[in-house]
Formats: sequence, structure tokens, C-alpha cells
Amino acid sequence: MDNYSHGYLSSWIFIPKTRSSGLQPSCLLLCCVVAASAMPTVPWRVPCPPRCVCQIRPWYTPRSAYREAATVDCNDLFITSVPPELPEGTQTLLLQSNNIARLEQGELGYLRNLSELDLSQNSFSDVWDFGLRNMPQLLSLHLEENQLSELPDSSFPGLGNLQELYLNHNRIRSIAPRAFAGLGSLLRLHLNSNLLRTLDSRWFQMLPSLEILMVGGNKVDAILDMNFRPLSNLRSLVLAGMQLREISDYALEGLRSLESLSFYDNKLADVPKRAFQHLPQLETLMLNNNALSALHRQTVESLPNLQEISIHGNPLRCDCVIRWENQPPAMGLSPFPAGNADPGGGRAAGAGRGCPLVSSASSSSAEPKKRLEKGEKSPLGLSQGG
Repeated sequence: MDNYSHGYLSSWIFIPKTRSSGLQPSCLLLCCVVAASAMPTVPWRVPCPPRCVCQIRPWYTPRSAYREAATVDCNDLFITSVPPELPEGTQTLLLQSNNIARLEQGELGYLRNLSELDLSQNSFSDVWDFGLRNMPQLLSLHLEENQLSELPDSSFPGLGNLQELYLNHNRIRSIAPRAFAGLGSLLRLHLNSNLLRTLDSRWFQMLPSLEILMVGGNKVDAILDMNFRPLSNLRSLVLAGMQLREISDYALEGLRSLESLSFYDNKLADVPKRAFQHLPQLETLMLNNNALSALHRQTVESLPNLQEISIHGNPLRCDCVIRWENQPPAMGLSPFPAGNADPGGGRAAGAGRGCPLVSSASSSSAEPKKRLEKGEKSPLGLSQGG
């Protein structure tokens, strides 16, 4: 799995604020994985298809509710069709890493308790080949790592209760405006690592409940104003590994519930002061591996709940970072060392130009901070040198 499937990256700057109560989405996921791995599976004593495994296994719903699911595991069998006469009580059906290219319409219709279906790493090339119409009980659908190239209007009819849809690592170039019509309950959508060139806000009008959106790893170079405005419930947005060179002032308008935002592995040279001004709930901001030489103080101060920034892999001026740490936030700071003029012939240091990082909340104290030695961490968690 690539980095664009999640929000993980190292080298954080920690903003010293009190955390709100409750677990973060990533923590919930980790807790679920650890808990599930500690719970034993038991045999499910039903007629099981040859070479498949039938068990009662721990399972977590898309909302992290624990269940025990009657599971049929037919992964990695290199089969070309779904085994016939699956147990009617099947709740989770795993068909990953096979050579299945088509499901007939209604082929799985008798599995009335099916909640999760994994068809990843197969040979599907057309969305109509899935034969999954009218399965209102389905909550989670894995279609990643197939050969899909387009999603026409109403690509997923009859899946009105679907909450997770994984379409990452396909070859999707085109998505029709109403491709996700009927998926009003969807919470998580993975479109990362496809061949998309644009993001269309009309896709998101069909998804009022969406909380997690992954679109990294597509070659999108610009995001239009109001692109995500329909997603008022979105909590996590990953726009990493694209070709983004700029963020407009209103690209993120409407994302008032957003808690985590990832822009790492792009080509951003600047972040406008007002780019994040309408993100009152944002706690985590990832800007790793871009072309940033500075980050405006106002950009960070406009985020009242910000707790973590990740900015490694940018050509930031480390001497300026140290000066920002050692100065009260009200003072104008320059991106150049104290006492030196702008090497480009501009104003001297201290003339009010922006530095790469905002000072910590405690930097307004009258007691001056010591300068950082090599390898030592600042109060923001940034290491100097090393």
C-alpha cells in the first residue's frame, strides 16, 4: 500500500494545545486492528466450498462497532469464478487475489446477510461486470487493484446502505458527474492511485455523509474553488502525491468538520495566508515534501484547534525557525538570520517578513528561550540539525 492511502508520515511539529476528548480516526483504526488480532477465530460448521475457509471471525463495521461475522475466505486461490452454493448465512466474503472478471447479475443475491465483499486484486475491467445491483445490506465493498477505467452515472445501483467503497489502484480516468448517485450513506471513499486529472465537485454532491476521502496519487495539478463544498461532514482529506502547485484561497471552502488534511508529496511553493481560514476543526496538517520555503504565521494562527504540523522535506530556512522560536509572536520576523540583510537586496532582518513556522503558544513568555543545539528538539517538536 502506498502512502496516499492513509495519513501516515513521520516528523511532526506538535502544537502545545490541550487535546479534545475522544480518539482520533487513526487511533480508532489501530485499536480495532489490535483488538481484532487478539481475538480468536472459531470454525463455522457449514458446508464450505472446496479450498475455502469458513470461520466466525472478529469484524468491525465502518463505524468501528465490533461484531462476529460468519466469514468465507476464498482469497489467493486463482479461481476465475465465485464458488457456487456459498453458505446462505455468509456475512463476509473474501475473494481477493483471484482471476475473476465477471459476476452475473444477482449471482450473490441469495446472500441476504452479506455485509462485506472483497473483490480486490481480480480482473474486472467494467463496473457493470460486478453484478451487485440491489444488495441493500452491503456495508463495505473492496474493488481496489482491478482494471477499471471509468465510472459512468449510477455505477453502484441498489447499494443504498454502502458505507465503504475502495476503488484505489485501478486505471480510472473518467468519473461521470452522477457516478456515485444513490450512495448517500457512504462514509469512506478511496480513489487514490488512479489516472484522474481533475476533481469534479458534482461527484461529491451525491455523498453528503462522506467522512473520509482519499484521492492522492492522481495527477491533478489544480483544485477549483469550492471543490469540496458539498462535503460538510468530511473529517479526513488526503490530497498527497499529486501534481499540485498551488492552493487557492477558497479551494477548501465548506470543510467545517475537517480534522486531518494531507498535502504531502506535491509541488507546493506557497500556501496562501487564507487557504485554511475556514477549517475550524483542523487538528492535523501534513505539508511534507513540497517546495515550501516559508509558512505564514497567519496561516497557522487561523487554525484554532491545530495540534500537529508535518513539514519535513521542504527547503525551509532552519535559522529562521530558531529565531521564530526565540522571539515573541508579535514581532516581525525575517526569513534571514538576525543582523543580515536580505541576500536578494530587500529589507533587513526584522522587517516583518514571514518565517517558516509560527512560534509556540508559550513563546510570549517574558523568559527568553535558549537557542537550539544540534539534535535538540524545540518546544514544537522540531529537531534542528542531525
